[in-house]
Amino acid sequence: MADTQAVRSQPSTAARHAAVLFGVSGLLALVDWAVTGGHPQVHAHLYLLGIAAIDLGAAGAAYLLPWARWAPSATLILCLPALAVIGASNKVGLVPDRAYGMFFVVLFVWIGVHHPPGTAFKVLPVVVVGFSVPVVLGRVHASLDLRAVILVVVISCLVAEIVSRIVAQSDREKQRAERAAGSLRIVGATIAAARHLSPEAVLDGAVDAVMGLGYDGANIAVIDEDAGAFEPLHTRGISEAFSGGSYPLTDSLTGTVWESDQAIIVSDYQHEPRTVEDIRAGGVATAVGVPIHDNGRVSAVLMAALGAPRAILPEEVEALKLLADAAAGALASARAFQRQVERAGLSASDALTDDLTGLGNRRRSRQILESLSVGDCLVLIDLDRFKSVNDSRGHSAGDRLLSDLADYLASRLRKPDSVVRHGGEEFMLHLPDTTLAEAGEVIERLMAGWRDRAPLATFSAGVARHREGDLSGMTLERADQACYRAKDLGRNRFCYEDLGEEVLSPAGV
Repeated sequence: MADTQAVRSQPSTAARHAAVLFGVSGLLALVDWAVTGGHPQVHAHLYLLGIAAIDLGAAGAAYLLPWARWAPSATLILCLPALAVIGASNKVGLVPDRAYGMFFVVLFVWIGVHHPPGTAFKVLPVVVVGFSVPVVLGRVHASLDLRAVILVVVISCLVAEIVSRIVAQSDREKQRAERAAGSLRIVGATIAAARHLSPEAVLDGAVDAVMGLGYDGANIAVIDEDAGAFEPLHTRGISEAFSGGSYPLTDSLTGTVWESDQAIIVSDYQHEPRTVEDIRAGGVATAVGVPIHDNGRVSAVLMAALGAPRAILPEEVEALKLLADAAAGALASARAFQRQVERAGLSASDALTDDLTGLGNRRRSRQILESLSVGDCLVLIDLDRFKSVNDSRGHSAGDRLLSDLADYLASRLRKPDSVVRHGGEEFMLHLPDTTLAEAGEVIERLMAGWRDRAPLATFSAGVARHREGDLSGMTLERADQACYRAKDLGRNRFCYEDLGEEVLSPAGV
């Protein structure tokens, strides 16, 4: 768990609150100065002006200084002008004698709210001096009451520690809730994207999602029971140090998860007896292993690793279990597809080709999706009112229309571009390293040429660009939504992702 100091790492809030306190104190001094304008004691009158100047100057400094550049403890320097103001205020009677100690309590409350537990004890010597000196030198000419000093100091420290610990606990709970919410968002996006991706891409996405949860390394350890070994695949982060090898199940965290069929947390990987030397050398400090099932058996283990030890929360383990379930489905799909290809006696090329159009099929589109690079564009094309063509002219006419469009698109694309039949009357264009504007020019040219052929149906399209950190399913989803907008706006046009812009056709549909 991250230290609560991470939550308090921006000292600007503490400084702003101090600025408010200084500002209020300065205004009180100015009010008192105005009320006692004719005071015969000129020196007291000047004292009030001096106190107001110190207060307002400290308020300005607290508000304007670049505290974010410094450590959170830097704001403790504001205690010095606060002690000076309290002492001077006591001297001129702005602070009643009986209320003198309460101002120190307020100071310690500020310390407790904005600084970690224990800070009050560190500043205690300075505060004791700040409390005692004005009493000795102040306007109350009496000997120092040690009992009052001790009482104020004890109460102040106690209040500061209570407040600080309450705030620290609140910070921890806030972090925990934010981590849980973030985990759910990442897991949800990964599972949603699994609908559009190939099994390999789902496994990659699951591992990427683990990294998105804040881990320093992740992989999927595939188990070979016959060989009594496992192989780390889809490695990320510190896991890359031991990728590409095979390791025995005995004396390994993967083996422990495989044997127990339970999620296992190793808090101190470097000193755990059942670990792999190569993995320890990679710098793993804390590791979590979650089983991935296939037909009721543990076929692989989803691994998450940290380079520094920290506690793993129960909700983090639950998020890893959800990702493991998604990976399990992907592994099962991959094995089922392989069996299907083997039974049909198909070549790899045949398995990726659409029979009607000769283009790549849905499986080929999944391969393209998993190979997307940042800056690539996807265009999703959908024939307009295709059902009416089938209904009025017959399915053979619909098949010819699909075949004609496929030939047209394949013959008009640029050399690095590719087109596949994504499904039904949908086609997907892959435009590598292309801006949205360039993709718009390509699709506008294709639309104009297709209209010139007087086809039985025009088409609508949506354009999306793959972004840094995107799962490929997200890019396809944005292209799909843009295509729907184009249809809603009247068809025979295209829309860019999220922008709501459309290019109208000069001809009606």
